[in-house]
Amino acid sequence: DPANLLGPGVWGLFFGLAAIKTKGIALPLGLHFGLNFMQSLFGMKPQYASSIWTVLPDGTSRIFTSETVGLTLQCILLIVGVILIECHVRQKAKAAHDVRAH
Repeated sequence: DPANLLGPGVWGLFFGLAAIKTKGIALPLGLHFGLNFMQSLFGMKPQYASSIWTVLPDGTSRIFTSETVGLTLQCILLIVGVILIECHVRQKAKAAHDVRAH
């Protein structure tokens, strides 16, 4: 299942970037806890708790199954994560170049 690999990989990018930017683990840990909590609230982790809300009710058309929506969101987040990391790398490279130029 692609989502089993894509999800942790995508969130790993965000957690890693948060750790690099903040030079600590408090923000990534808080993000991880918050994401798990929100997934439980929206019924995406039924093994842990019953949900308060349901993102996609039963009987939804096949186009909007929870797997399709989840995979689409993960792909969008992957693209956003790669762009953010690229911006971070370019920012660091520019700062290093400016220091060497002076």
